[in-house]
Amino acid sequence: MHRTPLPQIPVLFAICSLLLTANVFGQSKSGGDVVVTKCWSYPTGETSGKVLASDTSHVFLGFGLAKVEALSFDGKKMWSSELGGDINSNFLALDSALMVVTSTVSTDPETHGGSVLRNLSKQTGITNWTLKLPDAENHFLVGFKDSIVVVSKSGVIQSIK
Repeated sequence: MHRTPLPQIPVLFAICSLLLTANVFGQSKSGGDVVVTKCWSYPTGETSGKVLASDTSHVFLGFGLAKVEALSFDGKKMWSSELGGDINSNFLALDSALMVVTSTVSTDPETHGGSVLRNLSKQTGITNWTLKLPDAENHFLVGFKDSIVVVSKSGVIQSIK
């Protein structure tokens, strides 16, 4: 009588399945566990930040009343600048400057006090130059090639060089 190999095939298939699933779904332990370490912290007191940005050497924090602080990457305050009014844009950290839009405070609730694009020195926080923008509640800044694009919530988009 001649035997057929059919009963051996399901057994062989079951063994291969177990071996493959152990390799596919099993986790291999890496050479070392990842350890997360807190490098530094910077207390802001009761004031919460509104805007945050960084570049290769600074962390920039924006607070209410248009206060801007620059920290080094070891958490030490480099400078602080009070621009007056309120910050109503993101920060744009360029090679040589920090860009931000501020608005002056208005007593009329229907209007904003006016929007100003500011170019701050990243080393000192001193304003290098300003440019009046169309009044808007918020602005968004982005670098594009060698210019700055300002998108205002009022519906105006402009490129500044």
